[in-house]
Order: sequence, then C-alpha cells, then structure tokens
Amino acid sequence: MSRRGGVSRREVLKRAGVAGTAILALPDLGRVLPGTTDVVAQTRTLTAEAFATLHAVCARLIPTDENGPGATEAHAAEYIDRALSGALAAGRNNYKQGLAAIDRAAQQTFGAGFAKLAPPQQDAVLRALQETPFFTLVRGHTLQGTFCDPIYGGNANFVGWDLIGYPGVRLSVSAAEQNLSTPPAPTHTSAYDSGMFEKIRIDDDQS
Repeated sequence: MSRRGGVSRREVLKRAGVAGTAILALPDLGRVLPGTTDVVAQTRTLTAEAFATLHAVCARLIPTDENGPGATEAHAAEYIDRALSGALAAGRNNYKQGLAAIDRAAQQTFGAGFAKLAPPQQDAVLRALQETPFFTLVRGHTLQGTFCDPIYGGNANFVGWDLIGYPGVRLSVSAAEQNLSTPPAPTHTSAYDSGMFEKIRIDDDQS
C-alpha cells in the first residue's frame, strides 16, 4: 500500500520476512507466463472482473514507486490466478468471496469497483479490511508471486529478486563476495536451470 496514510512497501516486506531472502520454490504451480500488456487475456482461473480486482489489489500491496518495480511488473496476480488451478486450488472459493467483498466495500464507500478507484481510495478500502483473513491470504500470495522462483509464473524478469538484492542461486562465491567488499552480481537464472535441482516437467496443458 502507499506510504501516505498506509503501509509502505518496505514495511510489508519487513513484516513478511523477505527483506533479505527470496521464496525459491512452491510445488506444482505450473510454467512461466509470457509477458503481456493485456493482463485480463491471460486469466486462467478467475473471471475477468475478479482478476482485475486482484491485479489492482496486488499493485497496491507492493506498489511500483521510486524504489523500483512492484507486484505488477512481477506478474504476482497472474501467478495467483494460475496457482488457483493448481497448488492453491483449495483457496478458489476464498478468492471468489474475498475479491467480491473488496468490490462491495469499494462500491459502498466510493461508488465504484475496486479496480476503478484512484490509488488513495484503494488504499483506504484495503486499510479497512487489513485485519481480515482474506487480506492476510492475498498479501501472502502477492509476496510469493513477487519473490518466487520465476519458473512458477511470478517474479517476471527477476524484478522481485533484484528489488531485494537477491542474486539467485550461486554455485561458487568469490573471496570478494565472501568478505562483502563486492556485491554479488545477479545471475538472473531459475534455480531449476542448475543441474543440482531436479527439473520440473512443464507442459502447455498442465493444470
């Protein structure tokens, strides 16, 4: 959420314990989604309306700002939508009800769906709901989608790892890197590109 009157991105990451680490892997979430300028066209599980709400929620939880890209660039909403057809399938109903509740709150308070509100209005809606179980659920999944290994469909172009300074899996570390005199250069490769990890079978028709 935004800094003014809300929770800053830094605070969100600190509370989630990912300020210096990354979520590397979660089971059975599927393949990387291609980049797109039409996010609704890529929905797999949610309706277009529900996905638009989810996309807007993720964008406010980890916003794009002067510090760099956020959940939008990382494709966190796409990650969640796809995972709801796989490892997170048990949460489909929670998302259906939770996203509908967010839209109702937006309509009741500001007279429009959540995705159509201005960012300060969106923050106000989320702030009113931040103690609910669904807010906790979607925040956790947004963090996953922003910082997971890109093979699972989030962290597009490694923007999440770059944001927190995580260089990726390293098979060797130089002396300069060990004494922290030289920051490690990002590898921008999936953990599954290394032979030490078992490859995930990725099929176009995988659920």
